[in-house]
Amino acid sequence: MHYRKLILLLVFTAGLTGMLRLSASTITITVTDAGDTYPYTNQLREAINTANADTLNDYIINFNISTIGSTPVVIYLTSLLPAVTNKIVFDGTTQHGYASGVPTVIIDGSALSSSSVGLIFNSITGAEVKGLYLRDFYDALVFSFCTGCKANYNVINQNTHANII
Repeated sequence: MHYRKLILLLVFTAGLTGMLRLSASTITITVTDAGDTYPYTNQLREAINTANADTLNDYIINFNISTIGSTPVVIYLTSLLPAVTNKIVFDGTTQHGYASGVPTVIIDGSALSSSSVGLIFNSITGAEVKGLYLRDFYDALVFSFCTGCKANYNVINQNTHANII
């Protein structure tokens, strides 16, 4: 009988810690590679996967991609990015050459299917996308069941359906 109470207490406690984020830290990841190929080291896809895997902390994804002579930097996606399931701020304003309202990081979906989405945010509070250029998607940004999520200082065009949902 005592074992049942202990198991129930452990299950209840585990459920509460999964629902409550008592003291989240903010961790910064910097994308330094514009590629989208395996093993994805220092690339946008790896940064999203890393942030999604850690539900105890919030993340900022900065950009510091080397350019040889020209900006902007184009990230040509080879497959859909993973849905964002943790609080992440994508900060394209950190990429060298950014000027107010003129993003220097382009996320390009031209190689994807005609129904692809650039960034999907699922059930998040406080995520943000700023200073990015999203092009050639069916939908550029989708905020699904999100509260307090923002999209600021982005350029979003050449999308088939809608820009932000």
